[in-house]
Amino acid sequence: MLGTFGHTSKEDYFTYGNIYTIGPNIVVVSSPDDCRKVLGSSEFLKHPIYDGLSVKVDVMSSTQSEDDARARHRRVGHVFSHSNLSKAEGFIADHGVAALFKKWDAAIDQTFKKQAVEVNYLSHFKMMVFDVVSAHVFGQSFDMLENDQLKVIDWASEYLSFVTVKFVLGCIAKPFYKLFRPGANKSIRDFYAFTDQRIQERRMYLQSEKATKMPTDALQSFLQAENDGTRFSMTSTDVSAEATALLLAGMATISQTMCYVLHYMLLNPTVYRKAVAE
Repeated sequence: MLGTFGHTSKEDYFTYGNIYTIGPNIVVVSSPDDCRKVLGSSEFLKHPIYDGLSVKVDVMSSTQSEDDARARHRRVGHVFSHSNLSKAEGFIADHGVAALFKKWDAAIDQTFKKQAVEVNYLSHFKMMVFDVVSAHVFGQSFDMLENDQLKVIDWASEYLSFVTVKFVLGCIAKPFYKLFRPGANKSIRDFYAFTDQRIQERRMYLQSEKATKMPTDALQSFLQAENDGTRFSMTSTDVSAEATALLLAGMATISQTMCYVLHYMLLNPTVYRKAVAE
């Protein structure tokens, strides 16, 4: 909450090394190799604090059930596999870096006309990532960056803020948010409605005569697991929650990482020039 997490983690790393305990049954792992082992296995369960990352119900990022986590990862693993991502490389480029350059080139053109232009890197990164991730989750890009659709991004950002507060404050997060951010609940409901509408559109498509080819995105995997009679079948709420969580997680982590990279490159011109040369 105070913004010191990064500095504290760095100090602890230099003090205690790659692996150290910070509490009962809580181990901090810093080595990339060890992190890959942990993240690549369902045997390492999440701490109960991750309950704060649930969306309506438990999702992949919050569940503490080993079997449930394994089953849900299997359902969407193919969507983010190397082979599937390589097939989508052209789409990612068009709606990613190419769309971003087009946006910024248009802004530069305005400066030649002596018009004031403001470029918000984080907002643009969020919209760009939202477009790309939505293709893997919902099978379509919503062209947020091209059309400056900040409203949906603001809804998503509000929800992420709430999740962060819930992660830290736990059960008192809702009354805290209701008191200090009274308009937040509507934004969160609007974002739920946005994702639920996309799901409803897919259901209607699957029931129509146009459904000659089954989509291969994450949403389709979730819908196929809906009430499938297995031990790990998903309810309609599960489908909505998982789709929402994937969309939010991708938008937040990637856009913020890109923003930090750009920020530190601009602070270090030598590194920036080297990156451009490469």
